[in-house]
Amino acid sequence: MIKIDELIKEARLSGNTEDLEVLKLIKTEFQRAQVAESRENPREPLSDKEELQVLQKMKEARRKAIEIYKKSGRSDIAEKEQKEMDYISGFLPKAPDKSEIISGIQEIISTIPEVSMKSMGIIMNQAKAKFPDVSPGDLSSIIKEILIQK
Repeated sequence: MIKIDELIKEARLSGNTEDLEVLKLIKTEFQRAQVAESRENPREPLSDKEELQVLQKMKEARRKAIEIYKKSGRSDIAEKEQKEMDYISGFLPKAPDKSEIISGIQEIISTIPEVSMKSMGIIMNQAKAKFPDVSPGDLSSIIKEILIQK
């Protein structure tokens, strides 16, 4: 479990405002997830798995925001989002590199009799199970690249 309060305290004492800002965002998202209606007991702290899910959602949201800001010509905001995403990524387990993901997806595709863009959902579900630490957006773009080549 991430000791978010301790990290916030350290960032405050060191005067690191960028880290402090991101840590406060993380704490807020953890609190939202903790009291979410879908949880059985909102008073219990989040499990490690739940914390990782929250962090992955935060990372994915920033990845999408970066794309939008770059398309809009707002590189200043995109850079800020990139820094936040990099900081959040530091808490996530190291994801496999792209070549490992590509070989894993090709392995999944080899088990499917007729492969087309219509197979995307089947491939995506199996890829999510095989690579739980990789964001769905990254998996989707890699799968599309492979399917386009076929």
